[in-house]
Amino acid sequence: MCGWAAGCIETCILFPSNKVIFRQQLHGFSAKVAWSQVIYSNLSFALFRSKVKSEGIRRLYRGLLPPLIMRTSSRAVMFGLYDKFQASLRCPHSPPNTSFTLCHAQAAFLGKCSGICEASLCPLERVQVLLQTSAFHDRFKNTAETFWALRAFGYREYYRGISMVMIRNSLSNALFFTLREPFKKAVSAQIVLPLNFKTYRSSFISSRLLF
Repeated sequence: MCGWAAGCIETCILFPSNKVIFRQQLHGFSAKVAWSQVIYSNLSFALFRSKVKSEGIRRLYRGLLPPLIMRTSSRAVMFGLYDKFQASLRCPHSPPNTSFTLCHAQAAFLGKCSGICEASLCPLERVQVLLQTSAFHDRFKNTAETFWALRAFGYREYYRGISMVMIRNSLSNALFFTLREPFKKAVSAQIVLPLNFKTYRSSFISSRLLF
């Protein structure tokens, strides 16, 4: 439930910025141009502002439903399956003063497994891409219509690019769950707060650094 709520808040807040990033990738901005946009005159914000002005708030949030379903489901699957796998394969106590233990390897493996399971949500990501592309604004009205239109190309079209999605999810989840506890302990050691606040603060900072 916590993973679902986190995915919902994350998607609603960051969707406009992610859409601007998608447009930059779609139109082939180079790394040099993207870097210059950050340094000089904040052109990324200008792109965001011009997008709102030309397309309106409604089209700015066009395609929100697929990533909203995908992110809430993937976060729930990510944390839920990881905890389930971890309960099934209990981690032995680690020897003291060890930098890498069986627990770290197990966390990486379980994170990879949960990431692969997340790839089952690939059709939602495929629909999101089509809805965000300005060339299809007049062709696809909503999520349901886009799903229906893809049927003409067969079920393989829903899973176009799934190999890269699996690689991305498995690697990111493996890194997150492997490094989360070490980061959390390192941050917690530097914070002088009551225990409850220290736990929340260290969890927030470590998660932001890794995500």
